Amino acid sequence: MEELIFHWGVEGFGAHLFRNVEKGKERFVLRFNSLMIDEDDNEIVKKGEVPYDSFTAYWKEFISQPTWFHYHPVFIHSDYRPFVYDFLLSVNRDLLTEQELDKLNYWFDEILMARKLSDSFVEDFKGGSLKKILEWVKSDHTLEFNIRDNYVNIYYRGGNILRIREKAPGKYTFWFDENYKGTSPPSKMEQIQGSLLVQDWDNFFPFAKQAMDFYFADSPKEEREFAQLVVRDNNYSGIANGTDYFIIDYEYDNHQGARFDLVALEWPSNAVSRKQTKKFKPRLVVMEMKFGDGAFKGSAGMVKHVKDFIDFSSNPGKVSAFKREMVDLFKQKRALGLIKFGPSGNSNPIDEFDEMIEMLFLIANHDPESRVLKKVLLDIKTYYPEFDIKVITSSFLGYGLYNHRLKTLTPELL
Repeated sequence: MEELIFHWGVEGFGAHLFRNVEKGKERFVLRFNSLMIDEDDNEIVKKGEVPYDSFTAYWKEFISQPTWFHYHPVFIHSDYRPFVYDFLLSVNRDLLTEQELDKLNYWFDEILMARKLSDSFVEDFKGGSLKKILEWVKSDHTLEFNIRDNYVNIYYRGGNILRIREKAPGKYTFWFDENYKGTSPPSKMEQIQGSLLVQDWDNFFPFAKQAMDFYFADSPKEEREFAQLVVRDNNYSGIANGTDYFIIDYEYDNHQGARFDLVALEWPSNAVSRKQTKKFKPRLVVMEMKFGDGAFKGSAGMVKHVKDFIDFSSNPGKVSAFKREMVDLFKQKRALGLIKFGPSGNSNPIDEFDEMIEMLFLIANHDPESRVLKKVLLDIKTYYPEFDIKVITSSFLGYGLYNHRLKTLTPELL
């Protein structure tokens, strides 16, 4: 099976590196094309391909070109982003000109900006071979569509029901996690895999959802499921246009220390803010969902989340790349119709965010008689005394997020 690994281009020249796995052995092939103009102004197109034993072998040859960082990195597969990132860190910046530094920083941006689909991928969802899947997501609000590194995860009740990866323009792989088979009979899994193979989405989604329902009855993922309900209410429910937040991403992970349950855009629902005047810049807010008192402590507890957020937000380079990534992600979700505005819509662009990034917790089903939360808040104040612990409380019952419900939580309030 052939898979795109690396795509770069420069005016008049471009190359695609593909990976093939046969009998457990990886092989790579570079396909390139160039466009030249001869002395008679005729276009001369040249094409070719070169085999490589490994990505490392190709990369060594690629960077042997003195001007490699002037090339535009169109796509780098997530398997190789850490390798390329580590190489970029090793480059001696003292030897580069200002122009060369700008080019190198652009490479960093492309490596860090993982969540984005190619133009052809987006177009196939809008009107091509993937249109039926997008129609299913839009008509079934138990499904949540999330953009990754040139692939898509569709979630159901907090679990990944379908992954769609672009192998090459117009060519895709589809994957369902068979760990969700749970107590489903073998015949049910045969139905799921059969419908997946022929891309029969009208049968795949009902069969796969039922299998996941059986699985979650024995192995519930309540925190993720509740987080997905927050996405639904604020992005495409009947009250979505009236809340003050749109959820840009669910289960965010840049594989470099930044992991957030939700990434939201605070865009107040008043008329002035929604008109997007030049003076107003929406704010990015990262959110951590905590379901029940057992989620407050431990390796994924509130103290750890605060530490990770402080480390992340104190790195200007990562924050800048994160903001640009969210700009692109929000644009693509709007283009796909995955953000619901009022009947007349909203075409006002979001091209930049407020300088500050905020963090808040969404706490679900806290037992008021438990002292665990108070102890955790005291720990946070001990380790990070300057950090304000913010939460949003619900507007009566529901998951719509309104900024006037934002509170700073202190141990004294419990």
